[in-house]
Amino acid sequence: MAREAAAAQAIAEITDLLAEAEAAKMAAAEATLKEELTEAALKDGNMSDDGVLITDTDTDVAEATATTTPTNGKAPLSNTNTNTAGGAAGPSTTPVAEALGAMGFLDGTLVDAVIAKHGGDLEACARDLANASEWEGMLDDLDEMGFANRELNKALMVKNDGNMKRTVRDLVEA
Repeated sequence: MAREAAAAQAIAEITDLLAEAEAAKMAAAEATLKEELTEAALKDGNMSDDGVLITDTDTDVAEATATTTPTNGKAPLSNTNTNTAGGAAGPSTTPVAEALGAMGFLDGTLVDAVIAKHGGDLEACARDLANASEWEGMLDDLDEMGFANRELNKALMVKNDGNMKRTVRDLVEA
């Protein structure tokens, strides 16, 4: 009986060791996969060196801005006539701008910036404008940092989805 108990104890210890080894193996595999994905993202240009993910949408907006507005390597002051949806460029009297105005979004700079970013996607434009209502504190912070052009700051905040770090980077590079 003592022998059976000792055998059961040994089996339990071996089972625990195997479980620990399997958990360590899984953790190592997960870490390796994460490292490989990060390296792949850095190589294909979809992640910056500071770990901020750059999506295809960000790249498309940046390319559209770069190809439609000559800026000599600087951030544009405004991009009010760009429509990335492929339609004709025009002032913000488009149906999307009118619909956004009817929803109460009356800040022309922000409306133009979200239309430049999302084109005719009313839902995406409204979502960005709703998020922008929470940026007053960040816009004040930018002003305190010496970036006093509030209209430019708003446009860059829209471009960067409210990401203060990217906005400051764009302002410094401008």
